[in-house]
Amino acid sequence: MLSETWEDQYRRMHRQYDLLKRTADQNKFEEIHEMNRARDILYHFCCDAFHLRDWILHADGQSQQIKDAVSKFLPKGNSNPPSLDLAMCADIANGFKHGKLTHPTFYTPGGPAEVVEHTQAARFPMQFPFHFSANHWKIRARASGDEYYALDVAKDAVDAWDAWLPDNGLPLPSL
Repeated sequence: MLSETWEDQYRRMHRQYDLLKRTADQNKFEEIHEMNRARDILYHFCCDAFHLRDWILHADGQSQQIKDAVSKFLPKGNSNPPSLDLAMCADIANGFKHGKLTHPTFYTPGGPAEVVEHTQAARFPMQFPFHFSANHWKIRARASGDEYYALDVAKDAVDAWDAWLPDNGLPLPSL
């Protein structure tokens, strides 16, 4: 596919994360603040974060050690996943693709995570100028009922990959 590599997928994930942060910026107004566009960006970020695993797993010449490690990093049905944030991204990506997830296709312990709220508002503290079209989402982990702010989940998912790659001998690609 266009001779792309896992490094390209990593960069794609970062570009979507940057777009996601912009959708939540209350000090600017852009076309991406429109709710449907902003929601698409959230879904695409989750897909890119989740699919990085497959790009690494199926990379040409990838060692079996790396393949095993990346499979363990984002396992299905694990009661204590190495990254809850990536597990939630995986469920959102799969839910966006399939509509309904069934056991054991979910990654978040106890059942799939889902986006349960999408609002537009300014948040405190506000800086002038501000607008009320900044996008905010809540993600719920079904088993615990805990809710997470989607931008925090996205940041932690990126941070998880940024830690996992060098810990497993893969250099962080330049952005």
